[in-house]
Amino acid sequence: MTFQEPFLNQLRLDQVAVNLYLNSGVRLMGVIESFDPHIILLRGNTPGRSTLQMVYKHAISSIVPQDHFEFSGSRHSAGAEGFATAAQPAVAAQPVAAAQPAAAVQPMAAVQHPEPATVGFDEDEIDNTYRE
Repeated sequence: MTFQEPFLNQLRLDQVAVNLYLNSGVRLMGVIESFDPHIILLRGNTPGRSTLQMVYKHAISSIVPQDHFEFSGSRHSAGAEGFATAAQPAVAAQPVAAAQPAAAVQPMAAVQHPEPATVGFDEDEIDNTYRE
């Protein structure tokens, strides 16, 4: 059970403007027009210009409503599907297993760089060129 579909659907139905941040750090702004399991259609909210962008969900890091937005899972029949409310937590807290130590990092072999090429020039020629 996920919150993704009811959350996106409520944003879409309420026409809430969102900031959609991509994994690359790019911020897209607009209103969610539609979505499916793989993409979100985002309509740009630039005054006087309407653009529609198809954004792949795997490229999205977060979706942040621009305005005050209260998400209630029960609003779209999600309460019947077992979404948590403030009075009822979704699951009981479970202890977290101890983390395994990371494998040792092996140093890279020393990289040999060639000497930078030098460009020959006549110092007097340069001085005369720029003195005129």
